[in-house]
Amino acid sequence: MGTSRVPRLRLGVVESVAASQDVGKTYRTYYTHGRRRPFASLRENLKRGLFATVPGYRGAVRGGFWRLAGTALSWVPGWKERAVLATMCLNGAKKGKLIDVGCGDGGFLSIMRDAGWEVAGIEPDPLAAKFAEQAHSIRVIADTLSKAQLADQSVDAVTLSHVIEHAADPIGLLRECRRILRPGGKVIVVTPNLASHGHRDFRDSWVHLDPPRHFYLFSPATLRNCCEQAGLRVELLRTSTRTAAWVWAASDTIRQKGSFNRDQDFTWRRRIEGMRLLLREEVSRRIPNNDQAGEELVLIAGSENSTTRGDENSRADSPRNRVASEEEVRLASKPLAVSSR
Repeated sequence: MGTSRVPRLRLGVVESVAASQDVGKTYRTYYTHGRRRPFASLRENLKRGLFATVPGYRGAVRGGFWRLAGTALSWVPGWKERAVLATMCLNGAKKGKLIDVGCGDGGFLSIMRDAGWEVAGIEPDPLAAKFAEQAHSIRVIADTLSKAQLADQSVDAVTLSHVIEHAADPIGLLRECRRILRPGGKVIVVTPNLASHGHRDFRDSWVHLDPPRHFYLFSPATLRNCCEQAGLRVELLRTSTRTAAWVWAASDTIRQKGSFNRDQDFTWRRRIEGMRLLLREEVSRRIPNNDQAGEELVLIAGSENSTTRGDENSRADSPRNRVASEEEVRLASKPLAVSSR
């Protein structure tokens, strides 16, 4: 992929982005197209065994051996967090209808279906949508959520894993999630954290800038603000260090070479070196009232009730709901090349 100028964001408004037809070209070799990796079957069974350690997901894998292997993996520092986020924090939740927005190759939906959810996907990339349907026999709508025209209050959970940063209208996307959510349902968002140590360290070489595919990036304050503008009630907002080692390896490689290729550059040596960032972020997150260091934001929200709506104006000026400064939400303007992950 050639280099692309990073769009500049000011107070959450895009000042310049590539034409939509050009942005679409950047997804032709994206990681959501079902790349087959070495030892794919072994990886899948170990992954499912790990997910089965999350309450309510025993059905994610068949066979006692893989459950035991998953239990052993869950004792490795950081791996339990991987399992929790891989099931989008829906552990112990009552099963129902789940829509995964930006479902990619369908791997997540396949696991959730086997665990008891009624699943469907939204995926605007036709290649990824076709792969998900064929590989997992899952219904996938090859379009955006707004154009899918799902019924009001028709789903129990809406998941967006590394999706909202790709949306040209993130507040509009969240409003559509709220519209289709049943009472008591949840919207779960996982997205890069602009306030992370990784971004502070690497700035315009931070891998999560990922131009031109990422339109918006969020700090905890701006993500909360967007959700509340969309009529959602934030129930949990925290950060995660799950990807910190990978972020360090990728960002350091970009700083040195100008690009990053996961298959070639993410060596075991680089993984171990990246653990330094993970440990530093874990220490920072344990400081009271300082959970902003992790590389990912994790948000769980529900629909606001009438009482919450009535208090909206009184909460708008509170410190936790402030709109970020221009510096906080500005993307760097240095040309940057990032290969498909």
